[in-house]
Amino acid sequence: MESIINIEKKRYLNEITNELIETKSTNKELATKIEISIIPKKSTYYCRKLFKEINIPFILTSSNSKVQKLKKDFKSYNFNEEFILSEKDALLIHPKWVLDIKDYKHDFEKWERVSSTYFKINYKWRNVIRSNIKHLNYFSDISPYQLIHHFIFEEKYRELFDIALKKINYTTAYDFIILKNHGDLFESNALLYLKIENFDSNIGNRLINKLREMMISHYGYEDSNGKIKYFQFESNLHLKNNIRHSFRHDLDETFKSSMEANLARLFDHLNLKWEYEKKRFGLENLTYLPDFFLKENILVEAKGFWDKLSRNRIKHFNDEIRDYKLYLIDYDMYYTLDKKYKHVIEEWEIIENVSVPQEKLPVVGIKIAERQSFVNQLVIDEEVYLERDYKNNFDDNAIRVINKSGKMLGYISAEWTDIYAVKIDLGMIFKCTVLNIEDKFFTIKVKRKNIEDEIVYDFLSKE
Repeated sequence: MESIINIEKKRYLNEITNELIETKSTNKELATKIEISIIPKKSTYYCRKLFKEINIPFILTSSNSKVQKLKKDFKSYNFNEEFILSEKDALLIHPKWVLDIKDYKHDFEKWERVSSTYFKINYKWRNVIRSNIKHLNYFSDISPYQLIHHFIFEEKYRELFDIALKKINYTTAYDFIILKNHGDLFESNALLYLKIENFDSNIGNRLINKLREMMISHYGYEDSNGKIKYFQFESNLHLKNNIRHSFRHDLDETFKSSMEANLARLFDHLNLKWEYEKKRFGLENLTYLPDFFLKENILVEAKGFWDKLSRNRIKHFNDEIRDYKLYLIDYDMYYTLDKKYKHVIEEWEIIENVSVPQEKLPVVGIKIAERQSFVNQLVIDEEVYLERDYKNNFDDNAIRVINKSGKMLGYISAEWTDIYAVKIDLGMIFKCTVLNIEDKFFTIKVKRKNIEDEIVYDFLSKE
């Protein structure tokens, strides 16, 4: 939860503005907005210590009764009406401001003293304070006419930093400086510091983006003509469901999953030139970034789970973009590829318990008169069957659902047809049973039956 509020319109904010102007700046433009964040309750001690040390006013509470009062005082802030702090959270309100180093060089010592506390809050506990503009330390070569990025990161990421710089074509000589005084915060021997001078004005931001892609934790400062902005990123690779999102040395690329990485290895094995997430497509009300770009405008999307947004993207892409051919690979096909290549390709990553999924698909169009009597006879767990409708005038991927007598019951909902039509066309067979029956549709459970048959796209079957 995070928002910016105009500080001049609220009583609390006027008090904060006045105090900030008196203690920090004569420029009112530097103190006209605040930030509201939800932080871990365990970090409140460090937050209080930090803000008191640098003499910045703040509101910090873990009391829901206080929060209710704040909701009334900050009516322009979009608090959810049902919002209640959990036992592990606290609410923090503080000014959002810019430190202009040209005017405040005498504050260097104070910034240095609080650096360790602030770094611990932001870097170790991920997004505790969500302001993007903070303090300065570790460097003093401030100049009014320059753009410099200063990066600080754990020593274990040194090799990946080198790779990131290479991937953004940074050829200027550089050296890492060891910062030993903060290493104990992260059970690390030392932190490393790297200064990037922006001869190309975008090089610093390109490095930040590349580090995020490669899931490399870091923090630092952007010095734009003496005006300092703080930036920070901590990877969430320690979370179980994100452990596979990382840089792969053998592929010289960062992938979000083992499935994606293994498909890239398969393309290499088959001598298929590939590019990863090369281009984002603008679609109606959304965008789509395919996983792989192959020659002859072939695109490949690897998917372990089909959520609603993913289904919509595929549907819109196929409807709106005609210059590319999109191939979908989910576990119905990956099961075969994994079984075939996991002992052939040396770097293949093992995914535990690879199996075909069971999806729940809605069947629509059941109110048509000639279908209704057959639908009314359905019972839960009854087996039904999928059949392609190649003569459908509205959907080239239409899939009929029929009963054991071949009588028409309805159609698979259009949001799923782009996914299942090609599987049926390739020869995959699915076991379908009725899960529940509603007034205007019923839902079926769908799972591939002939999983031991080697069914893959032609371009993946050439050795």
